[in-house]
Formats: sequence, C-alpha cells, structure tokens
Amino acid sequence: MNWLSKIKLAGSCLTAVSLLAWPSDSPAQGAAFAAPTLSVLTNVVQVKRLSQREAERHHPVRLRGVVTYFEWNPDWQLFTANLQDETGGISFSPGQTAADALKLKPGQLVEIEGVSAQGSFAPEVRGPGKFGSPVRAKVLGSAPHPEPQVLTPEEMANPFNQDEWVEVKGVVRRVTARAGPKAKGRIMVDFSTASGTFRAMMPTQTTPIKTPSHLVGAVVTVRGVFAGIYQKRRIVGAHLMVSSLDHIIVDEAGADAAFKLPQLTASSLMQFRPDMASRVHVNGVVTLFEPGSHLYLRDNTGALRIETPETSPFRPGDRVDVVGFPAFSDGAPLLLNAFVKKTGGGPPPQPRSISVTQASSGEFDGDLVRLDGVLLDQLKRPENVILMLQSGDTVFSAHFAEGQANTNAPSLMLDSWVQISGVCLNQFRYSPEPRPKPPQWRPVSFHVVLRSPRDIVLLREPPWWTPERILWGMCLLAASIFVVLAWGVSLRRQVAGQTRVIQQKVQREVLMEERSRIARDLHDTLEQQLALIGVQIDSSLARLAESPELVRKSLELALAVVRHTHEEARRSVWDLRSVALEQGGLGVALRQLAAADNATQRKVEFTTTGQTRRLPALVETNLMRIAQEAVTNAIKHSGGSLVDVNLDYGQREITLRVRDNGRGFDPEKVMPASSGRFGLMGMRERAEKMNAVFSLSSQPGQATEIKVVVPLPDSTSENAIPMS
Repeated sequence: MNWLSKIKLAGSCLTAVSLLAWPSDSPAQGAAFAAPTLSVLTNVVQVKRLSQREAERHHPVRLRGVVTYFEWNPDWQLFTANLQDETGGISFSPGQTAADALKLKPGQLVEIEGVSAQGSFAPEVRGPGKFGSPVRAKVLGSAPHPEPQVLTPEEMANPFNQDEWVEVKGVVRRVTARAGPKAKGRIMVDFSTASGTFRAMMPTQTTPIKTPSHLVGAVVTVRGVFAGIYQKRRIVGAHLMVSSLDHIIVDEAGADAAFKLPQLTASSLMQFRPDMASRVHVNGVVTLFEPGSHLYLRDNTGALRIETPETSPFRPGDRVDVVGFPAFSDGAPLLLNAFVKKTGGGPPPQPRSISVTQASSGEFDGDLVRLDGVLLDQLKRPENVILMLQSGDTVFSAHFAEGQANTNAPSLMLDSWVQISGVCLNQFRYSPEPRPKPPQWRPVSFHVVLRSPRDIVLLREPPWWTPERILWGMCLLAASIFVVLAWGVSLRRQVAGQTRVIQQKVQREVLMEERSRIARDLHDTLEQQLALIGVQIDSSLARLAESPELVRKSLELALAVVRHTHEEARRSVWDLRSVALEQGGLGVALRQLAAADNATQRKVEFTTTGQTRRLPALVETNLMRIAQEAVTNAIKHSGGSLVDVNLDYGQREITLRVRDNGRGFDPEKVMPASSGRFGLMGMRERAEKMNAVFSLSSQPGQATEIKVVVPLPDSTSENAIPMS
C-alpha cells in the first residue's frame, strides 16, 4: 500500500469518527441542548465521502493542497479551480471577481477555508456566505504537482475519479482552437485510447498561443483533472482539464515521423519483434472503406482490418500507407488508432472466388471475396439491407457497408441463385484444446460486407414453382375440388328429383300396363269363356225338346267351362296378390307355390339348376301361371302322389319342367276344346306370348311331363341380377 492510499484510509477513518461524534439534531434534544457544532473537515477524502444530505449541512472545511487547474472565462463569467492534497482532488469556488481569482495559478500551494456543498455531481467547497461567495484562499508558496493517478481503460468511466489529478495515454487525432468574443481562445486536443476517445481542454487563454498542430498523430501522455460529463447526476462522458501544454508529454513523434518507419507486410504484422508495442507501418490497396470506422486493405501477403476515425474519402483501388498499433480483436489481427495517407490510385481489386468452406475456415478474414448462394430472405431495414443466403448446408448473411444504408439494393426474388462480392469477416471463438495442443481462436461463422449494389449479380432466377405458387396452386385445386363436389351434390339432388319423377311415371305406366293386362286376361279368358257358356246354354235351350242327350253334353261342356273360368279368375286374383313374385322372383314364388300345394295329400317338390337370377316380368309372370296350371292339373287329374317342378337357369334359355308320377292320359283326346281341358290351351297360349317352345309328354299309365323352353336375348342374360 503506497502513502497516498494510507492517507486516504486515514482520512476515511477520521471522517467516520467525526460523523459519529456529531450530536443529534432531533427537536427533542434541540430543546435541551444548544445547536450542534460540526467538526472541521481537513482533507479532501472527508469532503468527497459526504452524502448529499451531509454535504448540504455545510460542514466547515479547511484544506491545504496544490492548485491543479484554474480558469477564468470572461465570456461565461465563470471561475473553475481544483485543489489536490494527499487524499484526492476537489473543486472549489475561488471568488466572483477577477481581481480575487487571478491571484491563483496552477502549481501554487494554497490553504482554503469554506463549507461543504453539493455540486452538480460530487461534493465541493464554497464560501461560507450565500451561494456564490468565494472561499478564503491563502497562497503559501509553490509546490510540484502531485504524482498523477494512472487510469486504466476500466477506470476511465469511474465517477469517483471526479476532480482527481490523473494521467492517460493515447494518440492525438485532432487539435483545434475555439475563441469567444472576449476570450482569446481555448485549445482542445482529441486523442484515442484503448477504451475510447477523450478530449483534453486547456484553459481559456488571456494571450493567444499557437495551435500545437505538431501533436497530431503523436503518442502522448496527458496529465490533467478528470472532469465528468453528467446528465441528471449520472455520468455520460468525461474529459481532462489540462492547465498547460507542458502536461501533454510526447512519447512518440507524430504521424509524419511514423510514416517513415520500415514497412511490414500483413502476414508478418503479428510476428515477434522486440518493439511489439510500437506503431507499425503497412502499405496496401484499399478493398473497402467505411468512413470514421474501418478500412480494409490487401497487400501481396494477405488482408488486414484497420480501425480508424478517418473521414477522408478512400475508394477501392487506392494505394495507401497506414500507421497504427497492432492488436487482436476476437482472434483477428487489426491496427488500432491508425492514420491513413493516400499514395496513389488504381483500378478496384478483383475479388477472389472461394467456397463457403474456405470462407468458414478464417483464412480469408478481411479479404475481398466472391461467393455464390441461394437467396433465402431479403430484409430491408432503415439502417441497412440484409441478405440471407445459403450454399450447401451453410447459411450466411451479407449487408452493405456503413455509409451505404440508403443504397438501392436490387429487388430479387427469393430462391434466386446470386453471386455476391465483398469483404469476408469471420467471428472467432476462444476454444481451449486438451494438452499438448495450445488454446486457439477458432472461426465459428462469417458474414460478407458489400460495397455497392453492383456487388450482387443474379445468376439464375428461381424455378417457376416456388413455394408460394405451389401453395396458391394447392388452394386453387382445393377450391376446384370443392366446386366439383358442390356441383356433384347439386347434380345428385337433381338426379334424385328426376329419379322420383321417373319412378312416379314408371309406377303409373306399370299400373296402366297391369290394368291392360287384366283387361286382356278378362277378355281372353273370362269374357270368351262366358260367351262360350252363353252359346252352349242357348244351344241347349234350342235342342231341349229335340235331343235331350245333346243338351246334356252341352250343359256338361258349359259346366266345364264354368269350372275353368272359376280357376282362371282365382289365378288372376292370386297373380295380382303375388308379393313373392314381385319381391323374390320366379324361384321364390314357385317355392311358395309348392309349399302351399303340399297342404294337400300330394307332395310337390321344387328344384332349381344353374345361376338363379331375376327374369323379365313377362317371362316370370307367364312361367308362374304355366307352373301353377300344370301343378293344379297334376293334383286334380293325375292321381299321383308326387309332382316334381324344376326350373333350369341356362345362359341362353330358361327351362320349366313339371312332372308327376300319375296315370297319364292321351294328349290327342284332351287337346281339342271339345274335351273341356282349357288349361292346356292356356298354357300353350302363354308360351306363345314368350316365343317359348311348349311340349307335353304323357301316355295312359305313365308319368306326365310339361316342358317350356323360353329363349332369352343376350342383353337379358348379361344384365341379369343374380339372386342370393
């Protein structure tokens, strides 16, 4: 611990003891005791450690130290003075008149008396009277300036350095002079440090001095009073108040001398040299320039990034000399606080065509390159335009250089294949490796800085079937499918309505056809047979007196006709009421017929062969009537015990066989109408209606078989509906 720190610690302890010794200022105690007496503060650290409330209590202050800065500004009618003792520095108000104030000079040993007060940011010393009254200052002699506190980059923004005598190193960027109506001028020196840019201000001069332009580019050590720039009691910046040019010490000559140093190449910049901390001199061709920020150049060995506040225009292709301090920034070499001087011109350098793998390796960091990729997105921001591209599995970005924010970037369609040219910048990450390999900075990503819209070249437009168009196509297809489905539903409803109308028409036509069929049946059977009965009765009445035997035969014939008419009427009624024929077809109806006739003492068996299916209504109705007539005749007249009914479904024809095991008869005797057997005639007539072949096989004492073969048209057999 040095003597300055010990003094500060002792002052802090003394301040704490003095604060504990202060009597209470409560009303209850004030009534019993006199007003408390505040202890005198005798060093700077005691004053600076006062809280805002305590500083406003106006503690008496008596300090002895060296004046580090003094200024009288006649334009503002403002005095500025600072004092430094062994514990620190503080500002004080030297007075209101020039006669009182101008007695003080930097380097004087003085003793001041006043009271504590809260300044715009930190505590200060004022006169004991009303606001603005001067402190009592007594000059004791001259004294050397105290040893300055060297500020590191981390301490440059520490508010506790307010009013302290400090030392900062940097490179002078600019020297300017500012004069007022009454003042002769103020010298301002802007210089760059490792933590940013600072300004050193010398006091207003009563006599003009020459502006020290020779300092530009020099490496200097600046000693002065740290003065913060504050807003709402918060530090937002800082500058140094330097009492004279003697406190700006030149460590290295200005830029003109630095440009005479031997030239280094970009590849050898970070190689070992005995003077690694000194400035270096490089030469190359400009590839990209961002005014006030960065300059990128290339020589025969590689590329280099340079941080410079230069605003003079440099164009790609210009040959320049650069002096600056070599350093590393996130794994990439660069020059800091650099000065640039143009030495010649030339055509813009040509970019190097590389792949994304080479760009990701870090080998071309800071170099002018050319890359191909597919445009994924184009983001237009007020401050810049950003392109997102992809090449292979690597996605990278490209944006325009500073100063090109309002550039008219070409409007490109997404998924276009483009070629870009610009400076490749890698991002590095510190990656420690297991021993024996040393830790390394490894590139993790890269982006490209474009110089102008001409650095973007369209190689190939995107395919017509972009995702957006595919989506629109799918939407149109879905809409078309919806329209077709809606049209199908509407058409189905229309078809259903038309079907109902057709069904109603068909039902009416079927009803009319059935009525016509009934009328034909009545006309063909009942009406003719009734007419025959009437003729027989009339004939019998005419012959009643002449030939009773003939009359008897006529009446017997009439009786037979009546019986047959009765059977025909019964069959017609049964046919009208045959639900089985309508719903189940001919096979189901014949099976029910066999079951009904089995109620008698005769056994009726029904069998089918072939593929059972529905037949035309005319065929089913007539075959049903023929089978019914044949079974009835067999039961009544054959005297047999079994009637076999077989229905054969062939491909081209339908065959119906009705066979009994009765006594048989002579077909020659029963076929004529005079025999009274009208059933055979009706069966034959029905077969003729179907264009069928009717045959009868019977002899006395043998079985009787009736066979009907109905030919079917091709359309009937192909479109027949199978029966389960």
